[in-house]
Amino acid sequence: MKRGLRELGVICLLAMVPALLAAWLQPKRPPASGADSIASISVGQASALGLGQTVLWIDARPEAAFKAGHIPGAWRLTEGDWETLLPHVADAWSPAAPVIVYCDHLTCDSSRQVAARLRRELPIERIYALEGGWERWNQARKK
Repeated sequence: MKRGLRELGVICLLAMVPALLAAWLQPKRPPASGADSIASISVGQASALGLGQTVLWIDARPEAAFKAGHIPGAWRLTEGDWETLLPHVADAWSPAAPVIVYCDHLTCDSSRQVAARLRRELPIERIYALEGGWERWNQARKK
């Protein structure tokens, strides 16, 4: 009985090695840090970036908030409406253009989630989350 349990343990350990190796080498596995790896950009930095080139603005807020007001030229893209909205965003995007995603305010995490998913699904190298989101943009615009 002890010998059978020992053999079963060895077999389980041996089976775990290729399984862990396959999981580690999986090309479609999500990045370890996900949304945490998205760089932040301030309103001032974003404005300066937009002076020399076209920036694709992505609004990660609900439709009602977008309709109430958004950054000029922004495209709406949310996790909930991803399949419907992504083709329009992809058509508007140019590989040379940096992408800046924003949501409502500093504590909103939607911009980072949308940015991380965009990075996974499109070959976007320069993608940022706007610090303070729409709230900070409005404050800077009113100054």
